[in-house]
Amino acid sequence: MTINLYGMVSLKVWMCLLVVVGARARSAPPAPAGCQWDYSDAKLSESNFLTCNIKTIGSADFLFKNITTAQAYNINKLKLTCTDLLFFESSLHMNTGSFLGQLRKLEDLSIEYCKIRYVPATVLSPLRDLTSLTLRSYNTDWPAMTMEFHAESFRGLMELRSLDLGDNNIYTLPSEVFCPLFSLESLNLTNNRIQDISDIGFSDWGKGPIAPGAGYTDIPEKIPMDATELYLDGNDFGSLSSHLFIGKKKLHKLYLNNSNIATIDNDTLNGLHSLNVLHLENNHLTELSGGEFSQLKHLRELYLNDNLLTSVANKTFENLSSLRVAHLQGNKILDVDKKLTHMIHLENINVRGNIFTCNCDNVLLLQNWFKKNYEDPADMFCADENGLTSNMTVFDVIDKCHDSSVLDNTIPTENQLYQYDEVTTIKLNFVPLLAVVLISCVQMREDTLRGIRRRQLRLSIGINMMLYRHKHQRQIP
Repeated sequence: MTINLYGMVSLKVWMCLLVVVGARARSAPPAPAGCQWDYSDAKLSESNFLTCNIKTIGSADFLFKNITTAQAYNINKLKLTCTDLLFFESSLHMNTGSFLGQLRKLEDLSIEYCKIRYVPATVLSPLRDLTSLTLRSYNTDWPAMTMEFHAESFRGLMELRSLDLGDNNIYTLPSEVFCPLFSLESLNLTNNRIQDISDIGFSDWGKGPIAPGAGYTDIPEKIPMDATELYLDGNDFGSLSSHLFIGKKKLHKLYLNNSNIATIDNDTLNGLHSLNVLHLENNHLTELSGGEFSQLKHLRELYLNDNLLTSVANKTFENLSSLRVAHLQGNKILDVDKKLTHMIHLENINVRGNIFTCNCDNVLLLQNWFKKNYEDPADMFCADENGLTSNMTVFDVIDKCHDSSVLDNTIPTENQLYQYDEVTTIKLNFVPLLAVVLISCVQMREDTLRGIRRRQLRLSIGINMMLYRHKHQRQIP
């Protein structure tokens, strides 16, 4: 009965959904050829999300000729996908992009796989209500095709909060190109060819889109200070100099992974007082001197995995009192556990691939640390006498240290057998002898106690018999 009731309820729910979808499909106007209405976004009502497959950007003008002004006015979200089978170059300018002028209420625009070389000035300015813009040409598939910008490419997008410019083969950016975006919160520049992070820069608009930055510094001022997420992964920075992010108090997430970074100055990340997540994995870092993260007191997640780290100063993580996630796997740091021992609030740690000093003095403490942090000692390797990775795991050493035959503190290498001298042999032979002596002493003590009890019992019986005889002798006349 319960199963049937459940089945009836599920059937009614599906029928209701079909009725709703059918009603929306019937009420929505016909989509242009090559386009379709997308109802997957529950936040949007009917005929608000349109997806189109086109040959080039120039094809979009022809498609939108069949849409009435009222219909275009209601489109809030648009995704344009160019064909990727053949190489067709797209041009984005006022003539080929005139369809954008019809979409006055557009809030989300995505243009993907369109081979765009240049984004001219104010071409997107009709989209006053736009809050999210994705422009991904995937020019990385065509090395000779790069994307360039005019300094006024984004002029007029005063409400834009999210800008995705990933996979565009961008080498350089014009000065102050992001300055009009004073509402920008998330910027994605992943998988481009940017080599100097100072080319990205920041600016503090504060008073609105027409206000200039508050003076120039050595870093070009281009990105609004209110940005909370910055995606710079997949570029080619090489090194990060001092004070690149000074004053970016609202930045919460910073992605610098996969960017060929070999060095970070102690003052590179100064000013990021609100940073919660930092990605530096898959770079070429070899050393951390200790001051790189000193001001990141609110950092909760740190990803340093798959670098070339061999040297990390003991004070490197001292000020990270809020850290909960630390990924350090894939490096060659010696005794990384000692760098993290004081961090009692860590919830997720990964240190696989690093190496540890293995001897019976510290291996049991190391075992407890692994157990506390859910790491497997069988995946951790010991350092050899030269500080390099050996073939012996921490688990192997723990096993050997638990062996009662090993009384000294020396852990042999994988190719070295245990060798004991005469003194050690005497010590080993003395152990069973001592056990026999102790057992004999215990038995002798027990035998002695039993003998004393017997004598006491005999004495007690003799005294009682004497008293009995004496009593009866007195009663005889």
